[in-house]
Amino acid sequence: EHDHFNEFPTEADYLAPYQKLVRQLSPENLLIGCVDGKLVDKVITDTPCRVVTYSATNHPTADWFVSEAHDTESPQHFVIQRRNGDAITHTIPIATKLLGEHNRQNIVGCVATLIESNALTIPQIQAALGAFRGIRRRLELKSEHSSVLLYEDLSSSRPKAVAALHALRQRHPQSRLFAVFQPHTFSFRSRQALEWYPDMFADADEVLVFSPPELRGLADTEKLSHEEIIASIRGGNPLPVHVVRNAEDILEILLPKLQAGDVVVFMTSGGMEGAISATCERVV
Repeated sequence: EHDHFNEFPTEADYLAPYQKLVRQLSPENLLIGCVDGKLVDKVITDTPCRVVTYSATNHPTADWFVSEAHDTESPQHFVIQRRNGDAITHTIPIATKLLGEHNRQNIVGCVATLIESNALTIPQIQAALGAFRGIRRRLELKSEHSSVLLYEDLSSSRPKAVAALHALRQRHPQSRLFAVFQPHTFSFRSRQALEWYPDMFADADEVLVFSPPELRGLADTEKLSHEEIIASIRGGNPLPVHVVRNAEDILEILLPKLQAGDVVVFMTSGGMEGAISATCERVV
């Protein structure tokens, strides 16, 4: 989706570098494209090289796709398949500690790339995925042994934030889900992002919105205020939305509410003034 509004004001601006790149590929090159992305077709259809597509679902036009996904507990299980016309040429069971459809999507893309380029065998891929614990700040579980689960996620754009929340809702369907969100990036602060907010927290039960940082390079007329962001979120959600301006506010509002079985996700590419580590220290 269109992102980084400070560098690419329009969708056409955003697509142009990708379109230029794929037109420069050679016929012997390989381009792997995700058909789940709504703008991907505008990039992968104009290239001289071979194109292989993939999807996190059983998309009818995807060469590589997912079936039989089960993500209510760890490890997540699903099957990756490769179609060639009406035939299925590969069926690969996957078990991964990662959660969420967005991680299934990433894994299918990796598997497609590795097998289409003959880089690894299927058993090697399965073993590596089974051992991989994920990367820091990407739905990173911060409290494995506490009664309340605390996660941290960069959530640097709307699609990433929505994907993180949906993954947690799928994994913890009966839990109360608290989202502690800071609009830390240029994209979230841009006036063009106002439409991002109304349904962004549909999978959460309660939201705390931390004060955004001061950003250089974004004109005052282009910048959303904390109050405008709060109003936009409240306008599209019946759930409680709290204004928090510092780490102490987060602790004061959040900690008395938490019960065993709850889930909290901190969504920021910043540090929230130490609120994440402070909450982890106080939750048992």
